[in-house]
Amino acid sequence: MGEMAFSSVGENRPSPLDIKSLYEIAHQKNYATDQPVMIIANSKKQIAGTVHPINAEYLTTEIITVAHEQAVRKEPLLQPE
Repeated sequence: MGEMAFSSVGENRPSPLDIKSLYEIAHQKNYATDQPVMIIANSKKQIAGTVHPINAEYLTTEIITVAHEQAVRKEPLLQPE
């Protein structure tokens, strides 16, 4: 699907190497997606995600931190309609 990384310098944006890696993943036929994602956490406990669609610029979104109690819940956060 993509990659996960940790940045100890406080940045949660993909590096040029990350962008190259995700570009290559998007173009490989043996991956099940042409829109790989990357999740980056930094030392400030901020989490961001990027989507790298094939032949387009990547998109960035901040991921809201979920409290530990919610993360380990047994029932889903969203209920199907």
